[in-house]
Amino acid sequence: MPDIHDVVEHLPEFAEALVIGAEEPDGGYWMLLFVVLADGVGLDDSLRDRRRWRGGTPSADVR
Repeated sequence: MPDIHDVVEHLPEFAEALVIGAEEPDGGYWMLLFVVLADGVGLDDSLRDRRRWRGGTPSADVR
């Protein structure tokens, strides 16, 4: 499976992307993805509702 940052940095909808891994005290783990949309791109239902981006990296929660 490709690294999530490698996938999102090649998507034309995103100008910038930052991935942060956060470990929880109970051993859980969260991977947070922050993006800056490219000029002229809006966060519409089409982009928000994607469950998989190119490259096969899944999106658990897009807000």
